[in-house]
Amino acid sequence: MLISSGCSSPFRESLVQRLVLLEPNLDSGGGFFSQAIANDSEASYVEELARCGVSTLVVPDAGHSMATDNPAGLARVISEALQA
Repeated sequence: MLISSGCSSPFRESLVQRLVLLEPNLDSGGGFFSQAIANDSEASYVEELARCGVSTLVVPDAGHSMATDNPAGLARVISEALQA
């Protein structure tokens, strides 16, 4: 899960206070956008996000289907993200 606080955002900051994105598919065999993300190592990807002021949170015990794998964990992480 990603929480964006800025970094050349195309969104008008006065209109967007929080942007929460869920990207469970970091497998290089995934879809077009997931493949681009998965080309980098996880450490490199997380480092780049941090450089841009983007926080990352992990839904524990969840894979691709976060909402069915761990619904309570997903709700907790989304709540935490919105309060960040």
